[in-house]
Amino acid sequence: SATNAGGTFTTTKFVFQAGVITSITASGRVGDTVTVKGKNLKATAIVFAGNKTAKAVINDGSTLTFVVPTGALTGAIKITTGAGTISSQSFTVVPPAPTITSFTPTTGKKGVTVVTLKGTNLLGATVTIGSTSVTVSDGATSTSLKFVIPAGAATGKINVTTAGGSASSSASLTVTN
Repeated sequence: SATNAGGTFTTTKFVFQAGVITSITASGRVGDTVTVKGKNLKATAIVFAGNKTAKAVINDGSTLTFVVPTGALTGAIKITTGAGTISSQSFTVVPPAPTITSFTPTTGKKGVTVVTLKGTNLLGATVTIGSTSVTVSDGATSTSLKFVIPAGAATGKINVTTAGGSASSSASLTVTN
């Protein structure tokens, strides 16, 4: 309703106030819950960068929670309400952590033996044997990489680090001269 010198007018349609975000989870992995706090956040649609939609779990107007969908990319999250669409600050989608499932051979000579490491989420990984850095050969994939045992290496676990986290082999690589 609006009242002025000419009288009072009452609309027969709903008028929605614009949504306001006061806080939002800054980052998460696929499957993690994102919490948005604010005003007028009764969402009708939630879209991540990469055009991936999410469904609201809590959607009460002041708190909105939803799960990061598969395929979501780092970027703004667009939340549509009855008053239109608002965008969050950039949300960072954290890649999954790497895993090491196996490596062969389990024993090798410095500067000679090529080790093949298998696992998941290995693309772009930095690798060490103990604390000795390893140069990963060209052709690495998300599930496999190869390297030559470096001259300075000693027997130890193989460690892999990516933007998503770190993993260590369960067994040690035995290094010989």
